[in-house]
Amino acid sequence: MNFKKLDEILHYAEINKRNTLTEPEAYKFLQGAGIETVRHYFIDNIHSFMGISSETHLPFSKPKYVLKVVSPDICHKTEVGGVKIADANISSFVESYYEIIKNIKEKRPDAQIDGVLLVDFIEEAEKDRNQLLASFRHDRHMGPVLTFGQGGIFVELDNDISSRILPATKEEIRGMVKETRIYKKSLGGYRGLDKLVEEEELVQFLTVLSEIATHYSGLNESKDDPYIIEDFEINPLVISNGKLAPVDCLIKFGKKEQIIEQKANTKNLDTLLFP
Repeated sequence: MNFKKLDEILHYAEINKRNTLTEPEAYKFLQGAGIETVRHYFIDNIHSFMGISSETHLPFSKPKYVLKVVSPDICHKTEVGGVKIADANISSFVESYYEIIKNIKEKRPDAQIDGVLLVDFIEEAEKDRNQLLASFRHDRHMGPVLTFGQGGIFVELDNDISSRILPATKEEIRGMVKETRIYKKSLGGYRGLDKLVEEEELVQFLTVLSEIATHYSGLNESKDDPYIIEDFEINPLVISNGKLAPVDCLIKFGKKEQIIEQKANTKNLDTLLFP
């Protein structure tokens, strides 16, 4: 894993006085960690969009696309009308683009708008069984904690999640996955349901996240690594054609000297998981 490249992405956000990555930066971070992302294009204005569409034959290679606002001030885009699904034609793209800009200016006039992210529409993202959650957070008492479970809006509704304090072995991560109900629905062949993705691929994906979480935590005492990732969430992590596709990613980070590290205390686990 190229941690130097990942550090550069965090550093760029830091010098721009931000502690969160924009979505294009988050995708770049995932790619630097060796995680394949959905195809995406950053559009800073309508003229650059027209250039992208002519150079790459977009928007005709897929039936639909998703457009999402890119703003360092907006994490939850749907709530402010910052997400639109566009049909595969120029007029639909342009209409969706201007609708997003209009919505943000009305609902978040204080927000900086960098542009819009054009992302391949994944049909499976609308199916419950295909939506997973993969995340980790830095707890000031316990250090990095990895979490897996049902993704999409069902994170709040079903509370179908399981967690492990890191570092954890691959088999411990596997056990975490098997504790969830979504495992039985999507990987375990529950009542004859087909398996959507191989268990080993999911476990390996989470193992990579655990490596990132451990590196960007107080467990890494190297003075050459100044950052701690406080929150990292992929939701949904979509199962598409037997593969895992991160559709939305949120990354919040800070400097080690600004985050107090304390010895792990498992008595605080309930507070962490059920704040």
